Amino acid sequence: MSGTVWGSQRYMRAMAHVPLLLTAAQRRAVVICFGVGNTAHAASLHPLESLDAVDLSRHVLEHTGYFAGTNGNVLADPRVHVTVSDGRQHPRMLPEGSLDLVTLKPPTIDFAGVAGLYSRGFYALAASRLREGGFISQWLPLYRVPHEVGVSMARAFVEVFPGANVLSGHGAEFILLGRKGAAADGAFDAVEARLEARPAVRADVERVRLSSSAKWAGLSVLSPAALAQFTAGVEPLTDDWPVSENASGHRADGHRLDPSWFHPDAAAWCGPCAAEPGVDRWVQAQAGRFPEEAFLSDASFNLPDAP
Repeated sequence: MSGTVWGSQRYMRAMAHVPLLLTAAQRRAVVICFGVGNTAHAASLHPLESLDAVDLSRHVLEHTGYFAGTNGNVLADPRVHVTVSDGRQHPRMLPEGSLDLVTLKPPTIDFAGVAGLYSRGFYALAASRLREGGFISQWLPLYRVPHEVGVSMARAFVEVFPGANVLSGHGAEFILLGRKGAAADGAFDAVEARLEARPAVRADVERVRLSSSAKWAGLSVLSPAALAQFTAGVEPLTDDWPVSENASGHRADGHRLDPSWFHPDAAAWCGPCAAEPGVDRWVQAQAGRFPEEAFLSDASFNLPDAP
């Protein structure tokens, strides 16, 4: 369900670093589904006042010490509040408008019960707990479900966060990124200024190769406008229609990627950095020039990022 290899580190840390580098608000964040602590540790490097770590399994939380080499023993941070709780319901215990970030990496999306963390109802609940301008980020492993199911899941997200982006944290590991009240402005000049003021964050994003403008541009694969158009008219995943569980159709080799998930204008989210050297090669990749036989689980649609 989780791991500490470099690729996992990159996308799990991106789920915290990207939204927290896009906003000056640094008060309270919630990490749902602790795993081995990659995302929680990344969030803790930012100047948050409070960080909630939520997991359904007490045993997962008890094993965090085995991964201290990568999670920095984050549960010992005095700002971190640990809760053994159902992530689907946990936001109900929090005040409305109290959060700057909700981020979650549930078990894989075709497991029983996980649809409750990808439903329109859950997103509406999360949005009610976010402050205006607050972010939500979530793992979206599209290779686990057929194309039409992935679109339904994205539609549920877009209906609550209409300015949402789809990012590629590392190759096949996609991320849904939403913001309450407005689309995310990925302008890299503001990101650079925050990195300058947060040396621990800079060191971490450099380690997972997210600190350059070209890499930042390469995160985005589907812009808000393209995502809204792509999912228009599609029935969203809801609590009463958990299509990711009922129509996944397991395949040992993963599900093929539909080129509709990529759009040539996606890099524009970072402003002038879209013109940086190397970004044009990424844009060509997004236009569908990968071999048709490539599986999503084998393809890397981001700029080269292996160490």
